[in-house]
Amino acid sequence: MGHQRLKKLPRSRWWDQVVELLDDGGTADEIAATTARAIDDALADAARDPALTETVLLLAALPGAARQSDFREALRALGVASRADPSLIDLLSALDRTIDREARMRGNRTDFGELAQLAAANSITGTLTPTLPTLFGTSPADVKAALARLDNPDRFARLSRAFFADLIRRSLDYYLSRAYARHVGPGETFASIRSQDEFRAALSDHCYETALIVERYSADWFSKAKFEGGITRSRATVLARTALKKLRRELSNRNRADA
Repeated sequence: MGHQRLKKLPRSRWWDQVVELLDDGGTADEIAATTARAIDDALADAARDPALTETVLLLAALPGAARQSDFREALRALGVASRADPSLIDLLSALDRTIDREARMRGNRTDFGELAQLAAANSITGTLTPTLPTLFGTSPADVKAALARLDNPDRFARLSRAFFADLIRRSLDYYLSRAYARHVGPGETFASIRSQDEFRAALSDHCYETALIVERYSADWFSKAKFEGGITRSRATVLARTALKKLRRELSNRNRADA
């Protein structure tokens, strides 16, 4: 099975409103909410991408694997081929290869799967880095210990929130980037590339705030999965699709009173 791009958006009143908001200098919150409504069907389809399930499965299972004495063997049991003592970069590269391989085998992958892989690398790095001694002096043992500390409902939930917030932000930006170019320049919504970057940062903050609902759900999901026998592909599928559904609904409901 080959690679597919995300569904093209049909002309709709929601996308027309997105363009109008960009024309009128709408806030990141307003544009995020309206864009979420415009792309909802496309995201619902993309949520079936096998790369998304594989990514969520590995995010959830990695902390438990890091608690094992033989980390390399625990990774191998997850299908991740890595050196015995992987650095953070080694580990991220191994995860990326595993997701690519599994997605190719299962087929029907889209650009959304690639966005999920990018979001996973970003969320793992962002979650682990503050707990590591230094970025360049970190040992493989430090990385393993930091990952093992995430084998806890509340800590995993924070990683899950960071992942889904970054994923939905990338998804919104995937479509919005097609409209940005027409709104950059003197007298336009974005007077400069810097102001466009500031908007993207505000969009990212908005997505993270909205993803609080995913954090709460992820903690409950993690506790239940552990109690009922562990992290499995079927349970990871439930987490991926339910979290996305909750986040899509929460985003689209924001500012509804002003729509």
